[in-house]
Amino acid sequence: MAGEHVKVVSKYYLSLIQNIEMLPLNAKSLGSLMINLTSLPVKDHTATNWWKKYKDSELVAFRGSIVHGTYRPNSHPNSIDDIDIMGLFVAPLEHYLGHKQKETDDFFEGEWDVVMHELRKAIFLLGGNNPNVLNLLWLRKGDYLHVSELGQLLIDNRDIFMSKQIHNTFTGYAHDQMKKMTNAATNGYMGAKRKQLVTQFGYDTKNASHMIRLLNTAKETLADGKLRVYRPDFQLYLDIKDGKYTLDQVKEMAEQLFEETHAAYVKSPLPEKSPLDKVEKLCVDILKEKFKISNGK
Repeated sequence: MAGEHVKVVSKYYLSLIQNIEMLPLNAKSLGSLMINLTSLPVKDHTATNWWKKYKDSELVAFRGSIVHGTYRPNSHPNSIDDIDIMGLFVAPLEHYLGHKQKETDDFFEGEWDVVMHELRKAIFLLGGNNPNVLNLLWLRKGDYLHVSELGQLLIDNRDIFMSKQIHNTFTGYAHDQMKKMTNAATNGYMGAKRKQLVTQFGYDTKNASHMIRLLNTAKETLADGKLRVYRPDFQLYLDIKDGKYTLDQVKEMAEQLFEETHAAYVKSPLPEKSPLDKVEKLCVDILKEKFKISNGK
């Protein structure tokens, strides 16, 4: 290996290696993991404008293909991935007391695709079991770029957001990916590499990969309430991205997973919905601590 594939000296790599015991490994999967580590991003986020702006937020972390274990750098011939970032910030006091509102900041900076949510907006999405935001609380230690004390408080209370609504939100996103994988192929913005894959295989393999990952994740989460964002089965999703499965095979796989996910929903030990009183209290506690408010003063 050479070039960017051997630059495993960043804090991100070291943290992943130090926390390797978190993953269910055997001899075969250990080899796959080390191969997968070589494809992780090595760009310095501390030099970016977005980091300078949001580095003191409550949470800042990688998201998307990086945290799922399916990221490929631009040097890879089949790379169709950005470097995705998500975070959570507490807005200035006037956001909560005045007319100024700022709920989400969503933008690109070069390869970086950044989404930052204001605390109340994020908690609203968490309470509704939004897959993208829910992932933010279930990452490996090395996936976080910054966690404040209040961000850690949110992570420590992540179980209160877990409910059977995961079935509807995750399968809903999966249905959207299924529609996009054929109906929306090549429509709208799409990079040249991705268009080439759509043309070659007759469907959007990236949407297909997302769909199958969402369904597998939902099925597992409904079974035991634990959200496994990093996917030890990452090779399956890479193979789907690479067009190693026909469209019919992907649809058959999805049909089976939709059935299995529903079965997991029926048997799930999770509550029907998140306890709104606990969610509300957590939000208030974080804001009171942030602005040093006590006893309503």
